[in-house]
Amino acid sequence: MISMLTMLLYLGLILEHRTKIQAGAYTNPSLSVWPSSDVTSGVSIAFKCSSSMGFGRFILIQDGKDSFRWTLDSQRHDNQPFHATFVLDTVTPNHNGTFRCYGSFRNEPHLWSKSSDPLVLMVSETKNQSPTHTEDGLKTYQKILTGVLVSFLLLLLLLLLLILIRYRYSCKKKANASVKNTQSEDNGELDSWNPPDKDPHGIVYAQVKPSRLRKDTTSWRPKETQVVTYAQLCSRTQEYDNR
Repeated sequence: MISMLTMLLYLGLILEHRTKIQAGAYTNPSLSVWPSSDVTSGVSIAFKCSSSMGFGRFILIQDGKDSFRWTLDSQRHDNQPFHATFVLDTVTPNHNGTFRCYGSFRNEPHLWSKSSDPLVLMVSETKNQSPTHTEDGLKTYQKILTGVLVSFLLLLLLLLLLILIRYRYSCKKKANASVKNTQSEDNGELDSWNPPDKDPHGIVYAQVKPSRLRKDTTSWRPKETQVVTYAQLCSRTQEYDNR
């Protein structure tokens, strides 16, 4: 008798194991993930499957991976809907893929609800190199800024040098002009003058303008007095003609 009961129990377990899952018997639950569906490797995430129906269990699966099937009993707090929270402590890029959840009742575990909306999880490598890229960008910016400043300083120095050269040339030119004016004033100017019809011998007279009055010889003369000196120049041309 005991052996008969053992055989019947064993047969029931085999039949239950071979019972096919029938999905779509009930309305679909909702699936969400915290903190985000796009995370970096090593963080902890939590899938939450919930429904207003009183499912006794929720099943979380990943498309393309038959080995990933996670079943949890549902929970309910206060007036919140029935739900189950699936926590992954440390995710890796191997968890990339599409996730779905289903609901079922305890007395009919082979009857599943419709699938929830697919949720795509993207797990990227740890962003340890981001500061490096930032530092490289900062160094490049500093090099560019330094080059611009050096170029500006060189242009400024060149401009100052050109201004200095131009200033010195202008000062030298003014000094030369002043020396020439002083020499011309110190030397007497000679103006030719030939009185008309008064010199039958063709003698040419020249009016010699006095040079700049020196303080030691002409300081006693009145300023209104003008001294005109005539110098008699012999015209050799007329002598040759007379001969």
